[in-house]
Amino acid sequence: MKIKKFWVPMFAIYFTLFHTAFADSGADFLKKLKQEADLSKLDFRQMEGHVEDTKERLSALQEEKTTLTEQISNLDTIISLTEKKLIDVASDVVATQNQIFTIYNEIEAKEIALAEQKSLLRDYLNVLYKESNSYLSISENGEVDAFKMLLTDGTVGDGLRELKYLDLLSEAGTQLVEKLALLSEELEKQKSSLDFERKRLVAMEQDIVNEKQQLIYQKNAKQNLLDLTFGQEEIYNQLLEQTISEQEQMRNDIKSLNAAIAYIEDKGNQADISQFEKLLDVRTKALYEFRKANRGITAKFDWPVSPNRGVSAYFRDPGYFGVFGVHHNAVDIPAYQASPVRAAADGVVYSTKDNGYGYSYIILAHADGMMTVYGHISSIQVKQGQKVSQGNIIGLSGGMPGTKGAGYMTTGPHLHFEMLKSGAHTDPLDYLPLGTLTEAQIKALPAKYFDGWMKSVYGSAVEAITR
Repeated sequence: MKIKKFWVPMFAIYFTLFHTAFADSGADFLKKLKQEADLSKLDFRQMEGHVEDTKERLSALQEEKTTLTEQISNLDTIISLTEKKLIDVASDVVATQNQIFTIYNEIEAKEIALAEQKSLLRDYLNVLYKESNSYLSISENGEVDAFKMLLTDGTVGDGLRELKYLDLLSEAGTQLVEKLALLSEELEKQKSSLDFERKRLVAMEQDIVNEKQQLIYQKNAKQNLLDLTFGQEEIYNQLLEQTISEQEQMRNDIKSLNAAIAYIEDKGNQADISQFEKLLDVRTKALYEFRKANRGITAKFDWPVSPNRGVSAYFRDPGYFGVFGVHHNAVDIPAYQASPVRAAADGVVYSTKDNGYGYSYIILAHADGMMTVYGHISSIQVKQGQKVSQGNIIGLSGGMPGTKGAGYMTTGPHLHFEMLKSGAHTDPLDYLPLGTLTEAQIKALPAKYFDGWMKSVYGSAVEAITR
């Protein structure tokens, strides 16, 4: 009896603490379940697409040989272009080094000339001082007194000739000073030019390092694609079987979540929610706490990789559909293979999927019902349920055919970036700062984006004109 009396209160305390930590009320718990259901449906859709893609690959395996040949040819072209770029950059490096050497010599010559001019100027000032002091004196109020000239040896004419000599000497001195100033100005320009060429040389040397690394990726990718052709049908069958199994498990999870939601909505405050706690995983609890802390806040988004090479495919791009036969619910941002991918906004890592050489991705959940998807990830560097801040590195980009995380629907290195609002796909370019793009890059996109770019670049001035 004493044991029972002790156990019941302790259980009550434990249950109360557990209940408070993860569900302040039935309504709060219901919100959590709904979030888990929405997020699971998103994962399910991603997996469905993966299944359909694998089925298509199996049904068209013979055609895939042609596609593979095209991919190999595409990689050969990319490798050839990279090798040419390396040669071009190496030539530029040599030319820049020669230019720097020439500027060094010119600076050295200018510094010698400048030193000579300074020496002449010193001698000139000494002569001018001695000569002028022999014939003229300056009174306290600054007036020139020629009385000294009258008292010197020689005639007045000789004295006047000496004064004429002093005038000429003064004019020569002026020219000397002007030449000295010009030499100094030219020297400063050449030093600035030298600094510019040095920086350009450093940038080109870094380009060589980057391009060499890309060349390694490209050659490895080609070899991987060739290796993947052996036993390809068996690989696809195994992948399909595994994905269908995962899909079935997720379908069961969604059913359980929907049943729990219906039960709690029906029972209200009388519902025993403790039996459903196991349905909530770490990521859902982390997301719930994040969204509760950021309620009413509108998420601000930034580019996950630098768009310095523009956008290669935009939202619902018809050109993408023509190549791959599927709608493009994202933007593709060209990026070097293995470039850092950053969180577009503060959020929680909802899902990470490493599919080997298949399509790998990361999903982040943000405030205000927003989610972002990062595709063709070659290296995932975050875990589910982890909180991230805008700008944190979450992975490395991919997309080079035949590399980890690239999948099969890709033609080159880039980041595939999706955005969803309350579970529905939305255009990322409506949320990203378009002002980062150049005018040439924005003009390569549909005209509908140009107004947003103008407002981002020129601000209120554009709004005033368009009123």
